[in-house]
Amino acid sequence: MLLTPKEIKSNAKLIRNVKLMLPYAREAKRRLDALEIEIANMPKKQRKAALKQAEKDIEAEYKQDLKKRTYSQGLVLIKLIDRETNRSAYALVGDLRGSFRAGLYQAFARLFGFNLKTKFDPAHDKKDNMIDRIVRSIERGQL
Repeated sequence: MLLTPKEIKSNAKLIRNVKLMLPYAREAKRRLDALEIEIANMPKKQRKAALKQAEKDIEAEYKQDLKKRTYSQGLVLIKLIDRETNRSAYALVGDLRGSFRAGLYQAFARLFGFNLKTKFDPAHDKKDNMIDRIVRSIERGQL
């Protein structure tokens, strides 16, 4: 179901945040897919080096821009990454960099009020449902 004009007006901030963060989530999905194909047949040592390099490249490219984003935009980004990849941010870090690194990132994120284990669940969470409807409205050109 697309958004009604009343919902558009009452969720203007969330719509703005989704519009700002959706390109990042889609880029994360694109890079993840490419990276998984690239490292699929690599030996463990080479795969580890490739993952470290990919992390450095992503950090160099996006760190300054993401630092300028707000807390609520960060929460939306975590949800959108899960929506796009079907894996929580915690699971992604765990799969790619190991459970120890995922735990460190989760601990650091919790200090700032984020939870990387948060799952995107539009069927049971009203905000997730609204985010999903906003994304579908953007895809259909309504927003």
